[in-house]
Formats: sequence, structure tokens, C-alpha cells
Amino acid sequence: MDEQCRFDFGVGYKICTSVSRALRLPCKQLWCSHPDNPYFCKTKKGPPLDGTECAPGKWCYKGHCMWKNPNQVKQDGAWGSWSKYGSCSRSCGTGVRYRTRQCNNPAPSNGGQDCPGVNYEYQLCNTDDCPKHFEDFRAQQCQLRNSHFEFQSAKHHWLPYEHPDTNKRCHLYCQSKETGDVAYMKQLVHDGTRCSYKDAYSVCVRGECVKVGCDREIGSNKVEDKCGVCGGDNSHCRTVKGTFTRTPKKPGDVVAEKQWNEREEHSRLTDLFHFEGKTRGAFSLPKGARNVFLNETEDSRNVLAIKNQATGHYILNGKGEEVQSRSFIDLGAEWHYIIEDDVETLHTDGPLHDPVVVLIIPKDNETRSTLMYKYIIHEDSVPVNNNNVIQEDTYEWALKSWSPCSKPCAGGFQYTKYGCRKKGDTKMVHRGYCDASKKPKPIRRMCNLQDCTQP
Repeated sequence: MDEQCRFDFGVGYKICTSVSRALRLPCKQLWCSHPDNPYFCKTKKGPPLDGTECAPGKWCYKGHCMWKNPNQVKQDGAWGSWSKYGSCSRSCGTGVRYRTRQCNNPAPSNGGQDCPGVNYEYQLCNTDDCPKHFEDFRAQQCQLRNSHFEFQSAKHHWLPYEHPDTNKRCHLYCQSKETGDVAYMKQLVHDGTRCSYKDAYSVCVRGECVKVGCDREIGSNKVEDKCGVCGGDNSHCRTVKGTFTRTPKKPGDVVAEKQWNEREEHSRLTDLFHFEGKTRGAFSLPKGARNVFLNETEDSRNVLAIKNQATGHYILNGKGEEVQSRSFIDLGAEWHYIIEDDVETLHTDGPLHDPVVVLIIPKDNETRSTLMYKYIIHEDSVPVNNNNVIQEDTYEWALKSWSPCSKPCAGGFQYTKYGCRKKGDTKMVHRGYCDASKKPKPIRRMCNLQDCTQP
């Protein structure tokens, strides 16, 4: 009966054991439940197939649990014809639709074999991106729980959450905006929900992750290159790096300026905003930017904030939010915000589905702040008049120094420290300019080999 439950309702379903009628009359109707919610039982109001074992030495026959009769002729089942495909689970952004068939041509009887295989097929549908602003399907499902799902006797604003266990990523988990607690919503995500924010194409179908390539073909291993070209070779990718400096000139007059790394030239500020009586500098990151990295080059008393340029929604450090290190999901991507020794760092693999505004919010008008930024983007999407597009191989890792010896005597170890520099130059620059994946592994050597003198 467990196998028939999986046919009818999907992966994980088993015969229900909490409905008394199902236990007393197992051959009248097939009742099924999922282990995540064993007291919630479902039925399609049909009986189990004839020949299904209903008790030791008994099987179902025409709705009754009867003793097995060796004189009855076994009839193996055969599939009927496929139905038409049903409606798509999503109107855009990749959904799933099904067609089904029944094991009734003929149906198995008198202990005959059930039909081999599954009783449904599916295909992707409405694979075009949604128009206008990006819509996070998992986030929408969590948001729908705001009004009625209580956790610890309180209502919450629920945000999307990706479970670290890959086997649970097609189950709907959400994170409270107020407390950071994670709650299981006791259901699977809707078909067509992305399995992971690290994979833009693979989707959940009936509680299981289905591999989809960037060509939107099920089972395909085709992947995007660094700037989003399906099956590309990175030849159209460009790395954009630069620094943005907010420099106070005099009380009440704060001027923010961009400084391009490569040419040491200044260009005017993209925009100026007013925030709670204080002027703040801002610049934008374009739609399609990937592997975005923002880093303050020195400690400051400013706060980094990020806003969706298209909607005005704050992604990070909006008004009233507590400023603290955290990882979160917004705009369909994972973000990692870290504060160490008053220095802020923000990273996302992206891609950015909408342009965002990067804001430097001053706590006073006396503090200078310099922000280094870096991202990868397709050459066709590089902002117009942007002079800070550089070649990735213009910087390299170089030996900077050796670490202190681990022991003052009797033999210790020290390790190489590497810094980032421009090729052909000995001056070190911030490590963000170099490719982290190409950083050499530390080399170890022995040091302070002399014997320790007795006191």
C-alpha cells in the first residue's frame, strides 16, 4: 500500500495509521500521510488495488479484505493511455506541469503484479523570466505565512531560508525577520521553486530536486560562465573594480566622489541622498553583476546600506534595523555581511536581478570612508562611461612576509604570507583585487632551531 500512496501523492507518502476507519476497513479507501505530518491523512476516495495485502494471509478484493484463494487467476496490471498535460504551476519563471496514466488496462487483480514505473510524467513550462521586477518564488511562499503561521505563540514576518541539508531544500523553511528563528512550515515548496540560491535553474518537483541545466533542459549539465553566458568560455566577461570615497570637506558640506583605480581620475558622484538630516554618498551596481564584493579599506564610523534601485526596498541596514553581521537572502541571492573591527564587508555571488544602490550613511560629518568594490559582468552590461573595467590578470599574489615563529627556541614553524600587487609593481594593494581562488597555499619552514637555555 505504501507504493500506491507514493504513486498517488508523491515521495515520502505511506499508508495512514492514524485514521481508525482506514485501520478497520483497509480495502474501502486508500488513506495516505507524510511522515512530516502523520496525523494529516489524504485519500483520492478510491480503494487499494485488488491483490493488495491487507492482513497476514489476506488481500483486497472488490473493496473487501479477503482470505487469499489460490484458485483465483492472477491478473497483472497494464498502463492505460496518458492524459493531456495539466496547467503550469507558475505563470513565468519556470513552472512544472504533469500528465498522468492509470493502471487499468487491465487493472491488477487476484495478487497480480502492479504496473511497472510511475503513473505521472512532468515537464517544465513557462520558462521565460517574469516581466518587470524579479520575483523570488520561495520568498513569496514564506510571505504568505505572515498572517496565520504562529511560531512560539507569536506572528512573524517570514523570509526565505535555504536549509543546509540538501535533502530538505524542497521543504518549506522560513526565517523570522524579528528573531532570526527558522521554522518548518510543514509542507513542501511548490513545484518550480529553485532548489538552491546557488543554482539558478534546478527546481523542486514533488519534494525532490530535479537537475536542470542553463539551457533549461531536465538532466542537462550545461552551466553558465562567470558572467551568465550559458555554455560560455568567459570571453565576454569583464571585471569592474574601483573605490568610492566619502570625504568630509567642512561641517555640513559632505562631498562624495568616485576614484577609479586604474587612471587615478575622479568622476562625479552618481547621486546624493538625504537621510535623517545627514548627507550620504551613493553609487549604483548594475543589473546582472555577479560575484559582488564590497569592502571598507579602513575602520570608520559610517554604515554601509544597500537598496533595491527599482523598488526602493532596503536589502541591508534600512531605517530602524540593527547593524550586525549576518547572512541573509534577498533579491533572489544569498548575501554575507561581516563586521570585524568596525570594518564592513559584503559579498554575494548574485546575479543581481535588479540594480542596487550602495549607500554610505555617516554617523557624523567628520569621518572619511573609502569603499572598495568589485564585480563581474557581461561586456554588454558594463555601465556607460565606466573607466574602471580592468583585465583580471593585471594583479597577482606575491610573497609578502613570513609569519612569526611558533616557538622562541627548540624548533618552531613559520608560514608564508601572501599579498596582492599589480604586475610589475612591488607596492601591495588590497587583497580584493586578486583572484582568491588563485592564492598560493602557505609554505612552512622551521625556525629558531637553537636549544632553549636553562633558566
